[in-house]
Amino acid sequence: MSARDGAVSARVWGAWRVGGRIAAAMRGAARPLIPRRLPAQKWHPAIIPLLRRPILLPLTFPSSPNPSCNSIQQSAAIALGRLANYSDHLAEAVVSNEILPQLVYSLSEQNRFYKQAAAFVLRAVAKHSPPLAQAVVDSGALDSLVQCLEEFDPGVKESAAWALGYIAGHNAELASTVVEAGAVPLLVLCVQEPELSLKRIAASSLSDIAKHSPEMAQAVVDAGAVAYLAPLILSPDAKLKRQVCAALGQVAKHSVDLAEVVVEAEIFPSILMCLKDVDGFVRKHAATAVREVCKHTPELAQLVVSNGGVAALVDYVDESGEYLLFSNFFYFRIHTGN
Repeated sequence: MSARDGAVSARVWGAWRVGGRIAAAMRGAARPLIPRRLPAQKWHPAIIPLLRRPILLPLTFPSSPNPSCNSIQQSAAIALGRLANYSDHLAEAVVSNEILPQLVYSLSEQNRFYKQAAAFVLRAVAKHSPPLAQAVVDSGALDSLVQCLEEFDPGVKESAAWALGYIAGHNAELASTVVEAGAVPLLVLCVQEPELSLKRIAASSLSDIAKHSPEMAQAVVDAGAVAYLAPLILSPDAKLKRQVCAALGQVAKHSVDLAEVVVEAEIFPSILMCLKDVDGFVRKHAATAVREVCKHTPELAQLVVSNGGVAALVDYVDESGEYLLFSNFFYFRIHTGN
């Protein structure tokens, strides 16, 4: 190495050390300080260009070996994610500083820890609004996130599934882009993984896709999701049951054919047992799923009645005070003539 090259290298790694200290400080400080004391609109956007530098340096000097590079990049990404997660104003600052394309580029090049951090930034930006979610899509993130669903590490899969769910949840157009990127079959595979947290996020993302239109729900059905979601109604994990009941309800609500697919997965009488669950959200999502099934035809309503659905729903309403769910009984009365 020449003297000039040595001087350049020293400056590069000096910048890395500074960037690393900034990123590590922000990673630890962003969460406790942002909500309590710091005027985010005044100075947090000014921090974002500084955190961009550790993200860019490996691209600028790709042949510079240093074991601390990945750690510094990861710290910077986590700091950026926490800032973007705080408000849409800060998320827009992340987009305007052109950080997303660099994160997407690095997703295929870095280790699993950085991939989780980068997916966290994409999720934190996408969650705020459709335009910000569209900015994530425009950065080319979908293909990289879908590839992350094929990673061995469950943490990477979970982070990617979460980001895809936030993108798809905004509107039918964004959900369609997620479907076209090939995410649905891989999300169904994630539902079959042993990790509970990954199952929850994958079920939630499928629900976010299915809720928009019959076409999106059909894409979820065509990937075989209902057959794998239905048995999870009996899971001992309350958070998983919430997402499963919600996803089944989102599929069933669109049409008679889709409701029949859900019924054919043998959700009755298991889903009625969820109306007695100790978790209030499980009970509510289960009651909503039953409503979405029975509203379509007299035959589907009669199926719910035959499985003891009326008594189970009456008990649920009496115990919870969810009187708006009496709409279920109006469906029963209209369709069955009772």
